[in-house]
Amino acid sequence: MSAITIPVASMRRRVGLLVRVVRQAKAKLAAVILSTLILSSLAGAMQSFAMKKIVDAASERDWTVAAVAAVIVGVAAGLLGSAGRAMSDTEQVVTNQVGLLIDRNTLELTSDIPGIEHLERPEYLD
Repeated sequence: MSAITIPVASMRRRVGLLVRVVRQAKAKLAAVILSTLILSSLAGAMQSFAMKKIVDAASERDWTVAAVAAVIVGVAAGLLGSAGRAMSDTEQVVTNQVGLLIDRNTLELTSDIPGIEHLERPEYLD
């Protein structure tokens, strides 16, 4: 099985397009994704730490600490679920916007070309 190689010029063009598209997409949505990513990371760490406290408290028969840690685990699980849902919804909005921008850029690039002969050339389609 041979590896697929992409010419460097093609990669540069693709990265350039990606950068332009991301700049045109709404920065607020990207900030929401970043903040939910940070929130879910913190909630995951909080959940892991609280689970450790539950095990430690149970082995020492300190049921008060175990109960508080169990509540923290529940809160962290709720935060993880909420952050995951918010991130999923926001990613879908960003994906739709980026798709529309790519479609518009493609139409702008191809609308100036007279005729359709270029569409029959494999090197152009690549």
